Formats: sequence, structure tokens, C-alpha cells
Amino acid sequence: MVASVWLAVCLAASTVSAGSALADTGPRTAFPDTLAVARAAAVDVMRETGATSISLALVEGKRTVWSTTVGAIDENGTTPTASTLYGIGSVSKMFATVSVMQLVDAGKVSLDAPVTDYVTDFTMASPEYRQVTVRMLLNHSAGFPGTDYPNGFTSTPFPGYAQQVLDTLATSRLKTTPGAMSVYCNDCFTLAGILVERMSGLPFTDYVQQRILTPLGMDLSRYPLTPLTPGSYAPVLTDTGALPAEITNIHASGGLLSTPDDLGRLAAVLLNGGALNGVRILSAGAVKEMGRSQLPTTLTAGPPFLDYGLGWDSAREPGLAAAGVDGWMKGGDTVQYHASFTLAPTEKVAAVVLGAGTTLSSTALEALAQRMVLSALAEKGAIAGLPKPLTGPAPRHVAPTGAETANIAGTYLAQGAVLRVTARKDGALRVSVYRGEEWVTLPSTFTLRSDGQYWPNGTAASAASTLSLARGWGRTFLVQNQVGGIGHYREHVLLGQKATSVDPLPPAWQQRVGQIWLNVNETPDSIYWEALPTLALSAVPGLPGFLWVADPIAPSPVDPQTSDDVATMFLTVPIAQGRDLNDLQVEHRTNGEWLRFGSSLYRPLSSVPAITAGSNEVMIGSDGYAEWRTAPLGGPVTIAGNGSWKVFAGDGELVGQGVADGAAVSLPAGARIAVFGPAGAVLEVRHTA
Repeated sequence: MVASVWLAVCLAASTVSAGSALADTGPRTAFPDTLAVARAAAVDVMRETGATSISLALVEGKRTVWSTTVGAIDENGTTPTASTLYGIGSVSKMFATVSVMQLVDAGKVSLDAPVTDYVTDFTMASPEYRQVTVRMLLNHSAGFPGTDYPNGFTSTPFPGYAQQVLDTLATSRLKTTPGAMSVYCNDCFTLAGILVERMSGLPFTDYVQQRILTPLGMDLSRYPLTPLTPGSYAPVLTDTGALPAEITNIHASGGLLSTPDDLGRLAAVLLNGGALNGVRILSAGAVKEMGRSQLPTTLTAGPPFLDYGLGWDSAREPGLAAAGVDGWMKGGDTVQYHASFTLAPTEKVAAVVLGAGTTLSSTALEALAQRMVLSALAEKGAIAGLPKPLTGPAPRHVAPTGAETANIAGTYLAQGAVLRVTARKDGALRVSVYRGEEWVTLPSTFTLRSDGQYWPNGTAASAASTLSLARGWGRTFLVQNQVGGIGHYREHVLLGQKATSVDPLPPAWQQRVGQIWLNVNETPDSIYWEALPTLALSAVPGLPGFLWVADPIAPSPVDPQTSDDVATMFLTVPIAQGRDLNDLQVEHRTNGEWLRFGSSLYRPLSSVPAITAGSNEVMIGSDGYAEWRTAPLGGPVTIAGNGSWKVFAGDGELVGQGVADGAAVSLPAGARIAVFGPAGAVLEVRHTA
């Protein structure tokens, strides 16, 4: 964050506004202590995470009693207002869920009917897709690979995203049996949005506007169907200025922009059985069913961080449950925006927290929302006081048996992670994480205690994250038991699935290890071009028969043993760490082996022509894919024609971009040039040697 902006945040930037309701506009003075707690905690979160701004509100009964903001929306330190829009990320899933439940209330949809009854062109490569029900979309148990990320986040609207997901699912396999395991799934909610369109006859965004936003008076909330107006939203600020506005095309799963005041109206509806001041949005039964825990599990590892309802991340929010209070929670993250939507339905209190920042997370905002709700309950006398952080010593040491250490030692895989647990001769455990082609060993050793868990040595018990094993669905998982929220309870997270491999890599796949492939089908204004637009393959250390797909968005392991042209996703880690997996498919083309990972298509770097001195003609093919060129010697070039370009250094870092207007561009040695344009366009890259 710009220093002057941060100074303004710390010294002055904070606003407080009166609450609102569908009716009732009198002054608000309720919960002043909670307001002070919330503002102080929000400033702490900003300092700790580098967030640009945070906007939050407290709801009681039928009204938002107050809202407040901290931070800045420009380099002059201008404070956000109650009308400043934030992306709410996956809190948008609540609107998809409410939409589906409205159709259930109307008798047009049954939760336990197959999705194919309503979306007749939904198909997948696995025949079991016909078993996927509407309920499974809303509780993450459909078994889909996870998230079709390409073209999901752009700087201008991309209207074809939902159809892209439907097309990608048509060639995808299920990773689990439908209904057997809940694993976080954005594509489930995109398909739920398509279902709403088919059964209502309205585009999904129009349906939400007409049936939810307008009736509730959520007048500021909107989907990014057109570019955002500067000043209407909270940008992310950096040392070089504000980042371009993020457009989230994943509408049903993560696309809504809103404010805490607006979201407070939805919270009030859910706190009051689906109706508010004479406006009924849902039946009381629908609200109750949404808030029922629907997590299929055979694990017994303690309270999970996520415990899915319909739409809700947690139908038994663990921090509120530890204080004896029923709670529902939904979090949301995009690249730039983060959100928490936390309700205590029995006590009719809710907190909404929205924030902007690329290093912020919904986890931090969920802890803030949890603190707000608990503080409000204490202030109104519903609980004795704000729960105290955990204290006390760790359980006593016990000597593990050889079988116990042998069971927990091994390599564990998850989406984006490779972990290794090794046992010393004295039975203590060391944990290593594979990062950047090397193992990084955590400083703590873990020893077995009388509660059956391995506790870190040298860490205060009140902050310790412990390790243990859990078995379910015929698999073994490494479990982390951690302190959650504001520190008064413990919850568990599954870190990974234990894996073994004895077969070597098949020769066809061994030859592909170490090669580089370049993306060709991401839309030019996708924010993912800021990441490395490359894909590479490597062996999984310690598991010689598996491959690691170093995808810039969702890296994960695959199993190449069954085919020379398809390496399959194989992890089945429930809840969160098994999300966003894909099969890796080889496509044999005239210019080499191309790779498809989800809907992303990559061509081999080895097939990319190098530009030569003078004029180089670049034609965009009939598929509209990006064309790549390399510049081994670098130097000045001009790029002209109907299109645009991006230049990447040899390590894949984006170093320049622009329209093809013939202006001079200086290339570093070894640069890679991506050229974009409409199908059939011819552009000229002129290189001055």
C-alpha cells in the first residue's frame, strides 16, 4: 500500500453510518461496544494483511444497526462510504442457492431430482453424471473436478463463461461418486445458475435482480455485466497506483458486487424465516434446509473448519458453536476481493465484512465477523461475555509404537501441496513441504501426546497446530487440528491424502518432464496473464510414478500410468484440499504435442517460431487462439495490425503489453511474445536486428 494512504488509514480514515431496513429509518445507537471492537479489529487486519480497505456492518433482527469502513479507495486517502461496492466472491453462492430454493418453493424444481431433468444438455464423460442431483450442486457433493478458471477473471466482461463451463464438463470425468464426498466446487454453482435460467426463462443475473435484489431494496448490488464506474467500487491500491477493476465472470459462484448494508438485507431475511417487513423471499422451510449440515463424511476428526449446508460453507460455524450459539457462515475470495457473511440465526444477529486486497483472505475476515457476532451477543446479554482464548498446557508426552510412527510417516498430496512426514529414531516427527523444486523442513518437531495427536515442540499449546491421521472412504488423510477464529476453539483441516507409488514414469511421460507449454486460449484481458502463462511437468518427489502439473492457477498431481496421452486426477480429499483437479490430456497436432488441463490449452514452447530480422507475418488461426513468437536476441520491434500483444521475459514474467499500433517495443533477450486478434487477422512483427 502507498505510504501516504496507509498513514491516512491509521490516523483518520474511518466512517460510521446509520443502519437501514426495508422500513424503519430512525437513529441507530445499538451495540456501541461492538462497533469499537469491529473498527479496531478491522484496522489490525489491514495492518497484518496489507489490505487496502474494509467495509463492515452489524445486523440485528430486521435491520442493519450500523456500518463502518476503514481504509482508502484512492491515493489521496479517500475513505470508502457505505455505498462503495466490493466484490463478494463466493458469498455470491448464497444468491444462487436462494434462487434455486425459490424454484423449489414454487414446485418447479426438486432438490433430489437429477440435474439432467432441468438442464437436458448437461453431460459428462463419466456416465454417473446422471446421478448428480440439484442438492449435490448446492452442498458441493456432485463430484465435479472443481473450478473452470480460464476467462473467469478479466478486465472487461466475458459473457460466454457459463457456456464454457457446460462445454468443459461435457469432456470431464467425475472425481468422486455423486453424493459420496463434499469437495468445494465452483462449477457446481455455475451449473445451478444455468438451472435457474432454464427453469425460470430468465438470464441468471436478471432472475437475481428481479426476484431478490429489487424486492429487498438491494439497490447498489450488481453483477459486472458492464465495466465498473471509477469511484463506485473499492480498488486495490499498490505502490504504483490502483489495480485495474476486476470483473468476475463466474456470476452464480462468485460474481456479485455489493455492500455490507445491502447484504445486511439478505441477512435479515434469513434471520427472519425468509421474509422481511411483508416481503417473502423464501419459505421458512427452505431457510431451515439451507442451514442444515449436509456434509457426507466417514471421518471423526473433530469440528471441521467447513461443514457445508446448502450454499453455506458452515452450517455449524465452529467459533459460535464453541460459545453455545448456532451459526451459519459463508466466505468468499477472488483475486482482489474477500468477504465474510456470518449469521447467528437463533439470536438474530449477523455480521457482514468485505475487503479489498490481493494479500487479504476471507479467513481473516471470517475471524473478524466471528468477533463481531460474539461481541454483539455478549453486549446484548445472550452470552456471558466474549469467549477467552484457549489456555493451558499441551497433553503429556507418550512414547509412540513403531506401528504408530510407520502409519503417519509418508508423503501426502493435495491440490497445490506436497507434504512429507518423516519419523526420527526417537519417534519425533519432522514435516517438510515441497516448494520450488526443493524440500523445506518446518522448524518444529512433533511428538505424540496422550490425546493421540502429535504436538509441535516449542510452541505454546494455545497456538499449536497438531497432526494426526484420519481414515475415510478407504483412504488415509493427514489432519491438522488448529486454533480457529479468535482463538477460543479448535477445528480440523485435512492437509492431504497419503499416497504411494512404486511404478516408474512411463517413457512417453518421462520425455515430457521439464518441457514448457504456453497458454493459447485465455482471453487477452484475463488477469491470469499476470501469472506465468506456462505449464510444466515434473516428477513428484518420493512418488516416482506420479506427475506434478505446474499449472499457474491450480497445480496438482496426476497419475500417468494408464495412458500415454491422458494423466488422470486421482486425489479424493474432502472439504477443501481436494478441490480444483483436472485430467491432463495430450493432443497430437502438426506442430507438436499440445496439452489440455481443464479448459486451458497449451502449445509446446519448442514449437514456437523465432522472429527474424525484418518483417514477420503473424496470422491468427480460425480458432482465434493466441499466436506465440520468441525473440532469442531481444531488441526493438514494432507490432502492427488488428490486435494486441503481451511480452514475457524468458522466465515467464509479464514485462509489457499493449495494442498493436506500430509503436516501438523493446524486448529482453529470450523474450516470448503473445499476439492476439480476431480469427483470420494478420499482424506484422517487425524486428530491427
